[in-house]
Amino acid sequence: MAFSKKVEQIYNATDIALAMQVNTQVAIFSAFASLKNPGQTIDLAAIKTQFNAQAQQMRPTMEQYVIMNYAYSYKGLNKSEQTKYEKFINSEVSMKFMVQSIKGFNKSFDNAVNRLADQLAKIMGQHLKAK
Repeated sequence: MAFSKKVEQIYNATDIALAMQVNTQVAIFSAFASLKNPGQTIDLAAIKTQFNAQAQQMRPTMEQYVIMNYAYSYKGLNKSEQTKYEKFINSEVSMKFMVQSIKGFNKSFDNAVNRLADQLAKIMGQHLKAK
């Protein structure tokens, strides 16, 4: 478990997972809020603050989940392989690659969440008009 915890810390995986969850919640909430109150300005910063507070309450559970996933993923590595892998992921080139990969993933994920929110808004809008 110690190795899995190190990997979690290096990748900052819990923070990344929580940020994804918050961004998804904000997008979906804003889609529903704009349907309920069309034309009304939504204070997304305030909403994001509330969701971030909730995310911090979930942090210990999320961190355990991430660590357990890493433990499963790396269960086949012996101590020597773990040491080599840790050295590699701490290297400058690996860190640069990881940062760029995460930026690309986040951009794609945000686009997907926004499309999901738009689709939900359309579906809910159609449902409300049908009533």
